[in-house]
Formats: sequence, C-alpha cells, structure tokens
Amino acid sequence: MRRRTAVAFLAGAVACASQRVDFAAPDRATETDSYDAVLRRWTRDAKLYVGFDAQLSLRATLKTWDFQQAMVRRYADRYKLTDAERQALHEKERARTREYFDFIVVVHTPELRRNDLDSKTSAWRVRLKVNGAESLAEPVRLVSAGRDPVVEAFFPLHSAFSKTYVASFRRPHGEVRDVALTIAGPEGNATVSWSSAAN
Repeated sequence: MRRRTAVAFLAGAVACASQRVDFAAPDRATETDSYDAVLRRWTRDAKLYVGFDAQLSLRATLKTWDFQQAMVRRYADRYKLTDAERQALHEKERARTREYFDFIVVVHTPELRRNDLDSKTSAWRVRLKVNGAESLAEPVRLVSAGRDPVVEAFFPLHSAFSKTYVASFRRPHGEVRDVALTIAGPEGNATVSWSSAAN
C-alpha cells in the first residue's frame, strides 16, 4: 500500500511540473483567471523519500507577476482598498517581481525540530537554478512566515504539521525560461520546477 501511495504521489508531481507557464506575463487590467486557478498554476509539490518514508514534503508557490496581479486583485477586494491604494500596491509588486524571485515555501518533516530551514545551523540548504545554470543561487532572504494571517489566508497550503517560509532570490537579467527550487539535505534533495511555454 505504501509503495502504491509513493508511486501515485510521484506521478502527480510529474504531471504538475509539466505545466508550461509564462514568466513574462503582461499587465492584466481585468481579471482573467480566478485567484485559485492562478495559485494552482504557480504551485508545485515534491517529496524526498528514503525507502518508502518521506523525509521532507515540499510545496512552493513562485510569486511571478502573473501571480501577483491575481493576488493584488484579491487583496484589494478583501481589504476594500481605494483605487489609489490598489494602484500603489500594483506598482510596488510589479517593481518587486522585476528584481526578485519570491517563493512561499511550505515544508513538512517527520520531526518538527528538523523543520528549520531558516536556522543558521540547519542541515538543509535552499538553492535556486535559473535557465539551467551550472551554479545554484542562495537566497538573499529566508525567513519563517510564522502565523502571518495574510499568508495563511492567501496560501492555504499549510497544515498543523508544516512550517511556512518566505524565500527570496535575486532575479537574473534577461529572459527566464525555467526555474528550479531545491531543498537539499543529508538524505538527498527535493526539487520543484517551472518551465516556460517557449521551451
């Protein structure tokens, strides 16, 4: 039974990772997709197994401009922002996505004490590869989201047994074709990836 469960999960992860995305999404003045649909488009899952036991479960959302536009719309609606406030938030998030790749990362480990990505003594390493580069980038910011009510409401990906992090990497100049986020540790690694429709 456990073997079938592991195989089923891996098959699902492959199907999710195969969805093509658009890293250079244009501005969208009106809502074209629901927030939940956009969240699914930019969220990936992976697990690190040792034998039949999952040592780490990873779920990550890449906050691209396509995603952020949907999030701004929902945030503005929930908080009843004025047009000026909404436009200011729109411009702030647009500028952010030009400079950084931001991720919401939800991690589950069998032992809570090992779920410590933000610790300087953690055995886990978080790295990013863009366009198949040989070198892996380190995050410029990796912090626990704690019990942030906005994160919990907008990213209903967590559980009582998981921990949510915010990871930020500097975005390289030029066209982006694919992005891969890896969490690696003593037992191995788990990777989630996004590929452009242009590939």
